[in-house]
Amino acid sequence: MLELGIQAAFAPSNAKIPLLKQLRTLIEIEKHIIRNARELHIINDEKYIAFEIQLIEISKMAYGWMEYLIKNGR
Repeated sequence: MLELGIQAAFAPSNAKIPLLKQLRTLIEIEKHIIRNARELHIINDEKYIAFEIQLIEISKMAYGWMEYLIKNGR
C-alpha cells in the first residue's frame, strides 16, 4: 500500500487515478485479512480496532485524493 501511495504521489496527473484505485483495492483486502485475524483470535479486539481505524482513514484519504483529481480534470 505504501508503494502505491508513493507511486501515485510521483506519477503524472493522468496516471494517479488508476494507482489510487489499486490502493483502495489493497486497503479493502487488508481490512478483510485483519477481520479474519480477529475472528481466528490471532489478534485481539483492541489491535483490530486500531488497525481498522487506520485503514479507514487511509481509505478516506485515497478516495478524497481521487475525487479531487476527478473534480479538477486531472
